[in-house]
Amino acid sequence: MEVNVSESWMYKQTQPAIALFSVGYSVVFAGTVIGNLIVVVVIATNRHVRGVTDMFIFNLALSDLLIAFLCIPFTLVNHIFIENMFGDAMCRVKALAQGLSVGASVFTLTSIAADRYVVIVHPQKQGLTKKKALLVILGVWIASAAIMAPQAVVSYEKEVLYENHTFHICGEFWPSSTSRQSYTAALFSLCYIIPLVAISLLYSKIATKVWFKPPPGAADGNSRGTSGEKAASVPVGVAACRMRVVRMVIALVVVFATTWMPLYICWLLEDFGNLSLRQQINLHHYVYPTAHLVAYANSFINPLVYGFFTTNFRQHFNQTFRKATGSRPMSLATTMIRRHKAMDDVQTGTAHSTPMTSLKVNVVNGNGNRLKGVVTTAVTLSNNVQETTL
Repeated sequence: MEVNVSESWMYKQTQPAIALFSVGYSVVFAGTVIGNLIVVVVIATNRHVRGVTDMFIFNLALSDLLIAFLCIPFTLVNHIFIENMFGDAMCRVKALAQGLSVGASVFTLTSIAADRYVVIVHPQKQGLTKKKALLVILGVWIASAAIMAPQAVVSYEKEVLYENHTFHICGEFWPSSTSRQSYTAALFSLCYIIPLVAISLLYSKIATKVWFKPPPGAADGNSRGTSGEKAASVPVGVAACRMRVVRMVIALVVVFATTWMPLYICWLLEDFGNLSLRQQINLHHYVYPTAHLVAYANSFINPLVYGFFTTNFRQHFNQTFRKATGSRPMSLATTMIRRHKAMDDVQTGTAHSTPMTSLKVNVVNGNGNRLKGVVTTAVTLSNNVQETTL
């Protein structure tokens, strides 16, 4: 990698650019840590948000925290200074941590899409149990580690002599340009193109099932599933919860695809673009810092997506931090009004995500089975929807 020595013999960019990058990376770091810690705390402390989808969201939050602590600060410093400030070990760890978190994110999103596909398109089949979900999450990290392991080998600190000055540079040093190009192409395919194509196909089938079929709860004695069995009608509350989960995950996928694309473009340009020396210098000194910042913003945006699309998550967030701050509980009159309203919503099939406390109800689901339990948010069926619990 060519080194451009500035007049100060230390920095890669001008002072205004350094200030701008420092502010941007600091904002993304703070937002990522605060937002994802909130997600972890809410899911860990509320038993009503520990379904399969919530387990995957928890895993996404952990991978985002990994980016925050092991990637963002070190990437900023390495983009500002010509000299590597953290030594050989951190050079290797940073590269592996970034790769692990990217792989974990995209493979987790793919797992959620597959689970939602089974639950919504093939409801007669059993979805993932919590135990199986844990195995899937373990597989996600193992697959990510296997794919990203080469980066820990080729990323290290190396002495570079330039105009009688010796610099210790942190970078990827491949044995040949062919091997570097092959790995970049494989990484782009395995961790970007193939997962996004698979996710797009799964959600297109889900959209076809949900938006172009009879409305939820409609009785259709002639409708049959793909296996020839009579298709069970889905209660309105369950269908609404499913759609909120689907919209949330689609938003996460769109954010991931948009924010990580610039960095993949940089890698492809560097390996296949036949850039001139000046273009390589500009790429490393200005384009890469911007692309990394946009990619890391994905970890900042994810918790905002959870809160925007998931009413249940916002409610449990309020409950969790109300307990932590010792806020006064709602009055008895307010509690009774909400309970009576929830009973009416359950009976009319218009139940929505309104927090309740220990309200026991009897509900007849779409299959004619009587369910008894505690309404915490909207009405749901067993393990099919993880947002809500009876």
